[in-house]
Amino acid sequence: MLGVGEGGGGWAFSLNSLAELGPVGAISTSLGASRTPAAVFWDRDRRAASAYSRQLGGALLTFRGSSDGIFDIESGTRWTVDGLAVEGPLVGERLDRIRDGFMFFPLTWIWGVHEPPEPR
Repeated sequence: MLGVGEGGGGWAFSLNSLAELGPVGAISTSLGASRTPAAVFWDRDRRAASAYSRQLGGALLTFRGSSDGIFDIESGTRWTVDGLAVEGPLVGERLDRIRDGFMFFPLTWIWGVHEPPEPR
């Protein structure tokens, strides 16, 4: 699971749901009460997900995933799940990671929701 918080609110993205996007994927959304523009990138082969600001310089980017990778609609630049532009007009640019984004692993217990396992 990828948990992403910002400005007093946030989202939790299950890896199973992200996997339904395909081999790679992107979700453009807003977070928290401040409606901070954010993007979540997914890479199935790496089982990696990350959250980034959709603001780059003065531009607000919108992302989509395809069988060829993750692209922003505005410039057609291809991005990695690590937030790096690798092909197109924005090559070399890096998106700012949302600092309150954390990966939770499949056997993570959610305190207060599950009974904790007995210590060994």
